[in-house]
Amino acid sequence: MGATSEQRPVRVQYGALPYRVDKDRSLEILLVTSRGRGRWIIPKGWPIKGMKPAKSAAREAYEEAGVRGSIGGKAIGRIRHDKILSDGESFVPCELVVYSLKVKRQLKKWPEAGQRELRWLSSVQAEELADDEGLWNLIRDFAPKADRKRPSCTTGEQHRGVQNVPHAKVRPDNFAPRYLSACFLCFLRGILGNKKPACKGGF
Repeated sequence: MGATSEQRPVRVQYGALPYRVDKDRSLEILLVTSRGRGRWIIPKGWPIKGMKPAKSAAREAYEEAGVRGSIGGKAIGRIRHDKILSDGESFVPCELVVYSLKVKRQLKKWPEAGQRELRWLSSVQAEELADDEGLWNLIRDFAPKADRKRPSCTTGEQHRGVQNVPHAKVRPDNFAPRYLSACFLCFLRGILGNKKPACKGGF
């Protein structure tokens, strides 16, 4: 009788969550497809001898997605999963240690070009497309942290209860009532204070 995933030793992989902030100040996340089953995942792989974990993750992002940038020094999360081996039947339990990668360059040529599909997505779209529940949760947790790095309003002001909401632009793929309420607060503040609204998005 074969060993279950709980009985087998857990192996470690390192992965990168590539992201960028577009001209409209919206967070985008890059997903790639796996070569075997075409599942939407993030670049990941086995430890590379002589490289620190974060550098190994950055190397996987280059080889699988052709992106380079600034890799985070600390892991943003860990995901447990079973990796299907090349025979299509065997598997090995893994813990994927993930680092954020702020993309600065996207190359035209890279080692696995043509072997995978790449897609830049909003955080909401990435959650929906990601194949693994652990990856959904990681993206959901990461998106607000990345949003905190830039102000919600053009004045840098944030509203109690709606902090870190980029309400200067309301997008169909991430629309929620709090976006409009945040902008309305900006508008109301402008009227009462006889000033222009803090946001430029309008209603």
